[in-house]
Amino acid sequence: MRIIRFALLFLICLLPISVEAHTSLKSSNPADGSALSEPVDRIRLTFSEAVEKTSTLRVVDANGVEQALAKPLIIGNELSAVVSEPLTEGKYTIKWASISDDGHPVKGTIRFTVLGAAKAETSTVEKAEPMEKKAAVVPEAEPVSKGLVPTLLPWIVGGLLISIVILLVLRRRST
Repeated sequence: MRIIRFALLFLICLLPISVEAHTSLKSSNPADGSALSEPVDRIRLTFSEAVEKTSTLRVVDANGVEQALAKPLIIGNELSAVVSEPLTEGKYTIKWASISDDGHPVKGTIRFTVLGAAKAETSTVEKAEPMEKKAAVVPEAEPVSKGLVPTLLPWIVGGLLISIVILLVLRRRST
């Protein structure tokens, strides 16, 4: 019985004790609460950790109508999307959702106001086109997932192997 207690205590000591925080939004362009006089051609969100492929990004106006965005681009810890059609004057909300490295869903909103986008509509289209071409050339980065299995599995397997070896050595000595 003492051997089993010792083995269990040993296994518990091998488990890594760490607390992983949820992914958090570090910065955004446009910033939360900003009032923009220039046209918005791309939405950029920068997170504290790598962005998962399942992350979503939407822009809705004050009436809840979703605005057209190109397919979101994920590179490392940045999630971005080109605004397909110029945003007219008004209030907008960016709605984003992602999954933390620890598996918990996180989401948030960013509110901003466009003051005078009507006069710069043509420049928005011109700016958006080269960015799309550039984004197509850059390969999409695969985020590194630190989920539960890759983090704990080596520790558990290693702890079990060491425990088996210790149990075998202790049995040999007692016989």
